Amino acid sequence: YDTNGKVDLHLIKKLDGLSIEAGKYTFTLTEVTDATGNTVKPNGHIEANVPNDANGKVTFQTITYGLADMDKDANGNVQDTTKYYKVVEDQGSNPGVVYDYTPQIITVLLHDNTKGKIETTTTPEDLDDIVVTNTYDAKGKIELEGTKFLEGRKFKKGDHIEITIKAVKPATAP
Repeated sequence: YDTNGKVDLHLIKKLDGLSIEAGKYTFTLTEVTDATGNTVKPNGHIEANVPNDANGKVTFQTITYGLADMDKDANGNVQDTTKYYKVVEDQGSNPGVVYDYTPQIITVLLHDNTKGKIETTTTPEDLDDIVVTNTYDAKGKIELEGTKFLEGRKFKKGDHIEITIKAVKPATAP
């Protein structure tokens, strides 16, 4: 008897305050031993440097499962099996971006339907619910200095001068 199944995992990358660009952010998916995500599973699935697309979607390679991936009871009978995957955004260096490095845990339940297929169920069920949001928060300051000259007469009490500063070329974010 042989059985197999697969799961496609993904998440959504968002960037508040700036448009997201394809390939600007990358993520690593690591198989871990439990829902805390603290211990990497020896010889488990690892996929590194997976980039976002132009819409912010990060799609990992399909993970396939076989009979060897299923837990067995003392008699060797296949049991439902839970797999855990931790996803973390890779270290970034985009100026002005505040990164969210909070680990996201995806749980995959494997169930052998006894008809040669391993059925998979993810938690969260809708992977679009996994959203990693960075914030663009550039800061800067400018100090302007100038001198106003009045020609043809002296400045009188009650005179009012208004100065408007306009950018010749609009500033753009990196």
